[in-house]
Amino acid sequence: YKSAIKVTETLIAKYPYKKNYWAQLSALYLQQNKDFTALAVKMLAQRLDLGDGKTLINLADMYRYLRIPFKSAKLLESGINEGVVDANYDNLNKLVDSWLAAKENQKAVEVLKQLTALDKSGESDLKQGRVLFGMEKWQQSEASLSQAEKKITGDKSGAVQLILGMTAFHQDKLAQAKTYFSRAAKYKNERNQAGQWLRHVEKLIESQSIE
Repeated sequence: YKSAIKVTETLIAKYPYKKNYWAQLSALYLQQNKDFTALAVKMLAQRLDLGDGKTLINLADMYRYLRIPFKSAKLLESGINEGVVDANYDNLNKLVDSWLAAKENQKAVEVLKQLTALDKSGESDLKQGRVLFGMEKWQQSEASLSQAEKKITGDKSGAVQLILGMTAFHQDKLAQAKTYFSRAAKYKNERNQAGQWLRHVEKLIESQSIE
C-alpha cells in the first residue's frame, strides 16, 4: 500500500484534475487504517477546483498539518517540477518549511538558493544562514548571513549580527566575532545572549594576548 500511495501521489501531482486518482488515494489510506487522512483527502477533492495547482498546495498544507512533512515536500517538489505549481516565493517557502520539518536540511538549502534570488528582504538569506549554521557549515553560513546583513533592516539585524558572531567564533576569528557580538548587544532581543558571548570572547582574546 505504501508503494501504491507513492505512485498515486505522483499521478495526482501530474494530473490533479483526475478525480479517480483522488478517490484511489483516499481508499488506499483507508486500507492502512488512516481514516482521518483518508477523509481529509476525500473532502479536499470534493471542495477544491481540481484544475489548477491550488489542489496540490492545499494537499501539501494538509500533510504538514498532519505532521507528515516529507510527503508535503515531495508533493510540492513534484508539482513545481511538473509546472503544476508555480515556483513563486510563497510556494518555495512552503517547500523549504516542509523539508526542514522533515529534517532534510540539505534539500531545504537547495530550495533556499532559489528563494534568496526572489527575496529582496534578506529573510531568506537569514533562514539559509540559520540552516547552514545548524549543519555546522560555518563558512557557507557566514556567506549567507553576509548577504542578509546587506538587506535586513530593523530589529532582525540583531539576529544577523549574533549568528555572524557565532560563525566567526567557530572559525577562530575572535576579533571579528567580538565586533559582531558588540553590534548584536545593541539590540534588545539579542542583548543578553550577545553579552554572554562577548564576555567569553573577550576573555579568550585576553588569555591569548597573555600567552
